[in-house]
Amino acid sequence: MTEFATLMRANLAEIDRLQRRVDETAGLCDRSEADRQAWTDACLHFHRRFDQLAFPGGAAQWSAFLAGKSRGIDAAIAFLDVDPWFLRSGYAKEIIWHRLKRFPLDGSRAALLESIALAWLRCRVRREFWAMARYLRAQASAPFWDTVDALAMPQYGNTGLRAHWLRLARTGAPVRHWVNAELLRRRDEPGYVPDLWFPPQGPDDAWLLSGQRQR
Repeated sequence: MTEFATLMRANLAEIDRLQRRVDETAGLCDRSEADRQAWTDACLHFHRRFDQLAFPGGAAQWSAFLAGKSRGIDAAIAFLDVDPWFLRSGYAKEIIWHRLKRFPLDGSRAALLESIALAWLRCRVRREFWAMARYLRAQASAPFWDTVDALAMPQYGNTGLRAHWLRLARTGAPVRHWVNAELLRRRDEPGYVPDLWFPPQGPDDAWLLSGQRQR
């Protein structure tokens, strides 16, 4: 898996270089026909190479992953580990977490995914966080959830808050809906402070089974 992570980081550097070339030429494209052509060429070059660079090993490894082949799975886990951020990368991460539920993973791969999940608790929550939560709900080990429980404390700040959400998601609570509702309320009610530390309840409580939050 290390080789795929190294390749993905090199790909990211190349994507960044190609994007910077597009940006540089875009600022000059109105100066002359030659400058406009330089910008057009930069855009074409970026788009021609992007699909091959957007996943370690390119389209061949992505197809191998979708087919459940070992090297494709390793490339996909490396993609999650590097956690790139570019156009459509979030959708790719969602697909990976969803597909990984279908494949039998050995202990080392499962442990690496749990390590990646814990690292993601320190990062900004995006749509793929919830796909990860669904994977973990079915697949994560008891020691992993012990670690999440230990982290799910206010003294750990945003990391603790995300661990708390993950712990609630494990019970089937509609945490993503609650988060979105609180953030929308902040937008609609000036001065409102979102309550994102949703009341911790037991998994057998009626409010969880019904999917309804009680305040």
